[in-house]
Amino acid sequence: MAKRVLLWLALALFASGTTGAAEFVVEKVIEVGPASINPLLGPFNWSPSGSQLAYFDRNKLFITDTLGNSQEIMAFDFTPNRFEWLSEKEILIALRKYGPGPIDSNSLIRLDLGTLSTDMVESFSRQPGGRPTIMQDSFDGPFKTAEGQVYYRKNVVRATTINQSKGDSVEPIIFPQSRYTDPDNSPKFDNRHIIKWGLDGIYIVDIIGGDSIRVGLKAEFPIALWPEVNSDLSWYICTHKICDVKSEKCISLDTIITDFPEGSRFGSIVYYSFCPTRPEILFEALYSVNPDNEIYRVGIFNYETFEYVIIDDLINKLGCCTPAYSPDGKRIAFWFNDKLFILFRG
Repeated sequence: MAKRVLLWLALALFASGTTGAAEFVVEKVIEVGPASINPLLGPFNWSPSGSQLAYFDRNKLFITDTLGNSQEIMAFDFTPNRFEWLSEKEILIALRKYGPGPIDSNSLIRLDLGTLSTDMVESFSRQPGGRPTIMQDSFDGPFKTAEGQVYYRKNVVRATTINQSKGDSVEPIIFPQSRYTDPDNSPKFDNRHIIKWGLDGIYIVDIIGGDSIRVGLKAEFPIALWPEVNSDLSWYICTHKICDVKSEKCISLDTIITDFPEGSRFGSIVYYSFCPTRPEILFEALYSVNPDNEIYRVGIFNYETFEYVIIDDLINKLGCCTPAYSPDGKRIAFWFNDKLFILFRG
């Protein structure tokens, strides 16, 4: 079982266990400014180059550089649901407007940071009970492929399921095109893979080749968080389990993470993402003290060595939330006490 050895900020920090030692170095942590955890599943998004970070403070979109110099970009009347950078100058934002009656509307817009203008990409309305008024107009996203390209899905039954029994897509996968060319920063996408739910399990789907493989049964993974797969398609994660695609062996994080805040018990993994450059996942864990008192902590788990560190302990900030790796894996954005912070990793 892994254990942790913690030193203080700006020192070399190590997590050691029976399989060896993993080094975690924190160079510094900077405070950017007020921010809200909105949208909950992905409030902080790095630009493709990692030079900018987009986030919301309530209904206002801000962008900061890596030094914490932040600027308000635009305020929206609708509630942000998801958003992703399409290029260094464009952001796709999914918005949901809750109407005064039983019907609310959903829209996907493109924000041009060069002109500070928006245009509609998709839109649909929902009936009572959540079903779209016109199913063909419904969409979900934006998301990213395992390789990092932005896409969204059409004709969606609901956000976490698809209306068919195999991994073959019946929902059109749309890859919106950027109006700008970023030859220095834009990755080349010879492959496009996504991971998603089928009625009988989790599938990794090759969008270009059309092939799909089932990597997990639905019975093993109750629908909670959207599953994710790493960039070389060797590991995927869903809820509290991270699994090797080839061997089909899984690691349960709730059995690995054994040190809890005093007086609390482990609740669940509520957020996760793969590191772009290391065999690690960034996770947010929920701990319960009592029904009215819950504690959130952010950590890193190495799925090759089974070692982990709790970032809250390293930086003396208990209650960090919704972490996000930069594209190079050297910086981590996170929320704490109603503010956005950026951790610089050595």
